[in-house]
Amino acid sequence: TFDEALDKLIDRLPESSAQLARELEHARSTFGAIIGIRWDGSGYERMDPKLRFASTLNAIALWLEAESRLQPVILHIEDAHWADGDSLEAIRHVTNAVRNCPVAVICTCRNNDDGSTFRIELEEGVPEHAVTLGPLPKNKIVELATGLMGGPVSEILAVFLAENANGNPYFAQEIMTF
Repeated sequence: TFDEALDKLIDRLPESSAQLARELEHARSTFGAIIGIRWDGSGYERMDPKLRFASTLNAIALWLEAESRLQPVILHIEDAHWADGDSLEAIRHVTNAVRNCPVAVICTCRNNDDGSTFRIELEEGVPEHAVTLGPLPKNKIVELATGLMGGPVSEILAVFLAENANGNPYFAQEIMTF
């Protein structure tokens, strides 16, 4: 199934992507290793650990580039604030590698413990845009509650939610389903 999926991706690439197709084929053992498939004596198995990490990052970037030649790609990374150093390096590498491709990397995250904005330092020239979400105002919490309840909510519930959910829609939903 793995080989069929990779072959299908390579076959679907436009003729102008011959070099990319060769690079994808060359990275086959790395793609396999990423999902837990290993072959004795493969290129991936012969690499030292540092080279394996670099090969993995390059393979991910190749895959995104290939997919983006077929259609625009959105890569969503949830809870980026929990990312370790290697994961942050992977995000930096991949965003840099696909900077000229129709790929959007969306990282959702919370602020740092001290309240400052969490930010991933990207390579110079990689376009980025930060969106900061604040707490929902009471009227939006009431809208959410109305949708969850299937009808209007009492003023007491609206005030309770506004005061206890602190504008967080997830908390408001959890309070209502508790």
